[in-house]
Amino acid sequence: MLFQRLRRATLAEAVEDLRSGGSGRLLARAEGSIRGRTRRISGYTGGISQARERLSLEVVIAACDELSEEIVGSTKRSDEISKRVYIIDGSTIRTLHTKRNLRKFPQYQNQHGAAHFPIVRIGIATHALSGVVMRPAYGPFNGKNAVGELSLASDVLSHLPADSIVIGDRYYGCVRFALDAQQYGHAVICRVKENNCTRYVDRSPRGECKAVWVSQKKESIRGRFVWETIKIPGEKPYRLILFTTTMFDRAELLKLYALRWNVELDLRDIKSTLEMDSIDCRTPEMFQKELIVGISAYNLVRHALVQMGNAFKIPYRRFSFSRFLIRLQALEATILSESMPEETRNLIITRALTDYKSLLLPVRKRRRPNEPRKVWPKGALHTMHGSRELERKKLNK
Repeated sequence: MLFQRLRRATLAEAVEDLRSGGSGRLLARAEGSIRGRTRRISGYTGGISQARERLSLEVVIAACDELSEEIVGSTKRSDEISKRVYIIDGSTIRTLHTKRNLRKFPQYQNQHGAAHFPIVRIGIATHALSGVVMRPAYGPFNGKNAVGELSLASDVLSHLPADSIVIGDRYYGCVRFALDAQQYGHAVICRVKENNCTRYVDRSPRGECKAVWVSQKKESIRGRFVWETIKIPGEKPYRLILFTTTMFDRAELLKLYALRWNVELDLRDIKSTLEMDSIDCRTPEMFQKELIVGISAYNLVRHALVQMGNAFKIPYRRFSFSRFLIRLQALEATILSESMPEETRNLIITRALTDYKSLLLPVRKRRRPNEPRKVWPKGALHTMHGSRELERKKLNK
């Protein structure tokens, strides 16, 4: 399943690769399988589909947790503060339209009717430095059992290492999120809407104050409100208000909160580069396995980037995830080859992993303009300008 996700391949492509011998080393430990030892692999996808269903969910979860902890522990940093920072965020993923999926994940409905694909809400926590994603939480996006990002955040917080620093955007700027983080022994830095802290924040361009933040349900937590007017050339100034339970000064808080944008880049790599925006599974149980395995596949690529950054003393975020994944796919035949001598294989891999300059992201001299927030169409809609089909639709109107 990891091999399939990294290759972004279908079940049929994975089976044909095993039959052709390209991934023969994957069967080297198949001692309990006669077909694996004799290499008599069936061309049908039913066998591998049944094996995926029999795979224990507990094994998948344990493997994901151990892998993420190992990678986070291998990161090297001069200050221990940055190593403890995690960023919380949420997103949605589509899955197949089946009866079992619809019972677990009801369809989205509006005045035009019901959507075809069920939508699943997920919550994740990413390591700010390395981009490693901890075990995700998920739940239905619609229906009577629908869950929000705050509910999923509580589950995600329980899996983080002790004494972590958790960062959230304005959606998480509430007492409930801060109390959940405190319950699991974590410090919190979250952005707060201005109308939620008018009792504590004055009209000065910058400042801070200690406060006991009390919610409408009489829940309270001690911390500080810190506010700063952010001025960006060419844009309208805005006021950033943070709530924190840490003792960092203003400059350190702003520096740490600036890391929050990294989670958006990580979600892009997970959903776009690894094509996990839609997970085609017929059952909710299989969806959870595919989700966790997909996160583990992402973490494996991140682990290789962390090791490369440690070797050349370059920040891990300087490397392009998509370019590095393409290089790993090109090395796949070399890594899994049985006929190639061990020395030759190691030499090819070493050369590929030491040529890091082409994997570095460009350092732009000036800031790029912001793109407007809008829904980009999928498919070939944007290429229909001047086509016969577009002219036909105009005439029909």
